[in-house]
Amino acid sequence: MHLERLIYRSKAVTNLGHLHLFYLMSQTCASNRRRGLTGLLQYDQGVFTQYIEGPDDAVEALWQRIQQDPRHTQLELIRREPCIDRRFRDWTMSFEVSPGFARLPMRGFIPLERESGQRLLNRCLA
Repeated sequence: MHLERLIYRSKAVTNLGHLHLFYLMSQTCASNRRRGLTGLLQYDQGVFTQYIEGPDDAVEALWQRIQQDPRHTQLELIRREPCIDRRFRDWTMSFEVSPGFARLPMRGFIPLERESGQRLLNRCLA
């Protein structure tokens, strides 16, 4: 099996609330588990940054769906490349979101730290 990683950034067409993000997280985790995908999705003030890794055919299929998803605008592919090992092997998907989510008992949500978007990219690009 060949692994691939993909990093992209996009702007949400509308600002997403807590319930919508929770639903998206639940849906994404189940779908990614079935497809063997892992990664991290960050949402901050209407901007998504996502790191996806997994079998190259699953990454390609997801990338095609993301490009057709009407919830995204200003889609920017940051990096796409083969990889040998996973960086998020235990995360079917985790969300890094605004600190308000930290109060909610929802598995998979990680509090977003100031300027963590750049740190996420640096970590994923390293």
